[in-house]
Amino acid sequence: MFEFSSLPVQLQILAFIVFFICIWCLVSLVLSLISGWYRMAKIFRSVRKPEGKYFRWQSGIIWYVNYNNVLNIHVSEEGIFISLIWLFSFGSPPLFIPWNDIYNLHEEQFLWMRYAVFTVGDPALTTIKLPVAVFEGRE
Repeated sequence: MFEFSSLPVQLQILAFIVFFICIWCLVSLVLSLISGWYRMAKIFRSVRKPEGKYFRWQSGIIWYVNYNNVLNIHVSEEGIFISLIWLFSFGSPPLFIPWNDIYNLHEEQFLWMRYAVFTVGDPALTTIKLPVAVFEGRE
């Protein structure tokens, strides 16, 4: 019978690193599917360089997935550019959502935090909740 502990330590460490990276990528991909990021990427995937006012390390909620301090957001006259920091970006490419594809924009408050809540696409692909400060910073 095969025993993992019978492998050399270096090989055990390498196997753990490969396993950890695979699990990390799998979790990132599952979160992309649950949040709707994957569906949005089919329509709003961005290859252009982001422009506009830049908000880094932001928190937000996409559908029911919390992205705490991992969102980079650019707000411009044309729309909103959203990306994840590279460590969490597997399966979640950068998005550019034009203003005319943002619907039902309204404000919600939870404790002391104010959020701008909106749906993306018609029919709705997902719901996004971002800090109101991002929208107040619109150029």
